[in-house]
Amino acid sequence: MHTDLEYLLPDRVKALCFYLIEFTAFDIYILQRLAAEADYIEEGIEQTKQCFIVMSEAGKMRLTRNIIVGLSRMVSTAEDMQ
Repeated sequence: MHTDLEYLLPDRVKALCFYLIEFTAFDIYILQRLAAEADYIEEGIEQTKQCFIVMSEAGKMRLTRNIIVGLSRMVSTAEDMQ
């Protein structure tokens, strides 16, 4: 699963990238999974809170879309393996 589907490398090539802080922000503040905070270290939760506070609405939408795309790809791959 990736949080950034268009990460730009120094040579201008796009790649997939995973940012734990963004994923944690999605899990705790957007998805609002019950007791999600228990799955992360305390220091990371404070960084996650700050990340979410400064994240624009467009950024939240992009993050949600990227995670949904990643999950749908994982489901497709699992179905193909059966």
